[in-house]
Amino acid sequence: MWNALIGVFTAMHLLGVSRIAAHSVRDILWVRWMAGASFSIYVTHYPALHLLDAALPETAIARDALLLFGALGTGLAFAQIFERRIGPLRAGLLRLGGLRKTRHPVAAE
Repeated sequence: MWNALIGVFTAMHLLGVSRIAAHSVRDILWVRWMAGASFSIYVTHYPALHLLDAALPETAIARDALLLFGALGTGLAFAQIFERRIGPLRAGLLRLGGLRKTRHPVAAE
């Protein structure tokens, strides 16, 4: 029940912020750049946090900051390598395999 409430409030927050800042944020370059990495940050932050938590000593200075920026940096690096280059990567794989875009056989019927 608690997680459902968090999900509802998060969705309400995102809808409200998107309505308020719809026109003012769209042209800010760093916002668009970070938004382009959102999926990679989502996918990699949890494993990166666990890895850094195990690797960093408990007595490390600014340990929480290292965990935060380490996980964020991992997501941004992952996005730079994979997410931002998906178009050229997909085209290269299609050329390499001699594949072409086709419709799914079931959808063609």
